[in-house]
Amino acid sequence: PYLINQHPEYWIRDGANNPQPLNSSYVVVNPTMPEVKQHIWNVVDDITTKYAVDGVHLDYIRLLNDTSGSAMTFPTDPATVTRFQTVPGNAGKTPAANSSDYKAWCAGEITKLVAGIRQTMKDNLPAAQLTAAVWRDANIGYNSYQQDWKTWVDRGLVDAAMPMIYRKGFGDGSIAGTSADGSNLYRNNVTSGVNWQGNAGIMPGLGPYMQDDAATAYGNFYQQLQY
Repeated sequence: PYLINQHPEYWIRDGANNPQPLNSSYVVVNPTMPEVKQHIWNVVDDITTKYAVDGVHLDYIRLLNDTSGSAMTFPTDPATVTRFQTVPGNAGKTPAANSSDYKAWCAGEITKLVAGIRQTMKDNLPAAQLTAAVWRDANIGYNSYQQDWKTWVDRGLVDAAMPMIYRKGFGDGSIAGTSADGSNLYRNNVTSGVNWQGNAGIMPGLGPYMQDDAATAYGNFYQQLQY
């Protein structure tokens, strides 16, 4: 009964129409397909009409990390490319030759998906909150994963974004009981994330599972929380 068996056409595919291979991580549906959007909206509608939930939380609301290069692999199947090319101004454009335009279009389709999730949830439960786990840096999220969470925040499409700032250390490690955080990414990402708050809250997500050294685990996590 699984979706992957009922609707294999939903599975993201490459330029030769081959589905994304099974792997040790996720397999992904194609967010540019109207049928996929509608399916997910239907799931949210089902949950929020049957249960008095306090909210809906979105995880992995993005594409694959194999899109960080100049060209994308998924989804670049002929049907998806045709949808892209029907957008005014995109006639004849290809993912390989027009990578930035294609990535921007994919990001826009994911934003439409998020907007529909919010509308569906709020129609049924106006007080419910929509939150999303998002990439720790919004610019990386957009450019490498087609996750335009800055726009979601600006437009109020989520009630809170939760940047996944999963780092082990804190600062330069000079505080007793801490280890160094390369490039000071934890503090930089928290600061930039909070500065991006517009019409939604920013709730930095921490990665306590990374604390594998008893000598610094408490110190690192305490300093991150304090910051």
